[in-house]
Amino acid sequence: MKKLTALLLIAFVFMFSTQAFAFSLQDLVNSIHSIVDITTDKLVELKDLVAKKFSDVDKNGWYIGTISKLFGLGIINGYPDETFRPNGQITRGEFTKMLVYAMGYKEAPTNENHWAAGVREKAIELGWLDKGEFEDLNKPITRLEIASMIARATDESVDNLAAYENQLTDFNTIEDDTLRNRVVKCYALGIIKGYPDGTFKPYNTATRAEASTMIVRLLDKSERVVPETVTLHFTQEELQGKSDEELVSSDLILDTPPQNENFYNVDLAFIILMHKPLEPQWNDAEKLLVKRFGEKAKPIVSYIKSKQNETVELPAKYWTIDDKLIKVEGTLAGWNIGVTVWNNQGRDRI
Repeated sequence: MKKLTALLLIAFVFMFSTQAFAFSLQDLVNSIHSIVDITTDKLVELKDLVAKKFSDVDKNGWYIGTISKLFGLGIINGYPDETFRPNGQITRGEFTKMLVYAMGYKEAPTNENHWAAGVREKAIELGWLDKGEFEDLNKPITRLEIASMIARATDESVDNLAAYENQLTDFNTIEDDTLRNRVVKCYALGIIKGYPDGTFKPYNTATRAEASTMIVRLLDKSERVVPETVTLHFTQEELQGKSDEELVSSDLILDTPPQNENFYNVDLAFIILMHKPLEPQWNDAEKLLVKRFGEKAKPIVSYIKSKQNETVELPAKYWTIDDKLIKVEGTLAGWNIGVTVWNNQGRDRI
């Protein structure tokens, strides 16, 4: 009899705690109508509830905040087995549903059987996808595809995309101008970050946790990581009339060949030694480039400054400005950055 009573007591406690969890979760979710409703206190509660609901979510994981916010907004629900799979690849269908729901829409009518066909149809209706895009909704979505959708979903704009497009080394691997501009827009708005090695990796897939973070940054500007743009410290006018030697006072080595050995018609060559602090070398590099190109030197200066230490590789990158060809390169594990500027007559000999 005592054993039966104990078992009934355990069952009662379990049932009561489960119902209490369900009630507290529902009450909390019902109090949230937009991301601004998620106060600090509510987020603490959401994190606790989400960690209990999903067996594979670490309460101390870097992603817990963004997943909790989207769960509180009703944008994500996880899988039937009570998992969220934060490190799993997110599919086109899953991301499309997240984005459509995050922007306040639901499925559009469709005759297709796939569970995500309705949200794809809605995204096409809204202009976030073109007809024929995402035929395979089960395919993992790429960072390029995510950026392309988000850029079309937001009415925000960026005044000067050119100020950002050279900050990451592989933007130029996106051949389509429209797609590249969409990616740069998301990067410039701080919605999708680059990687520590100075790349964006547009053709990489994203995890469900990463995609959740992007959606939260779209909804909440305070969560964004907006990249800094380069501000030039010198003007072309103040540098005119000064020799290159006069402009250098740091661990920057001028390497322009003498005129009688200048077969390739090099206008300027220098090596930046990665000795910290880096600011003196950067300032000298800026002076040498601004003297020649003025404001047009910004993307080159920005690219140079993206190599903060010897572990960051700067793949060879080229610019053409005023009939001059400019190359910047910094090898992986290299302690220097090489910069070369060729005059027009020398370009054909390279």
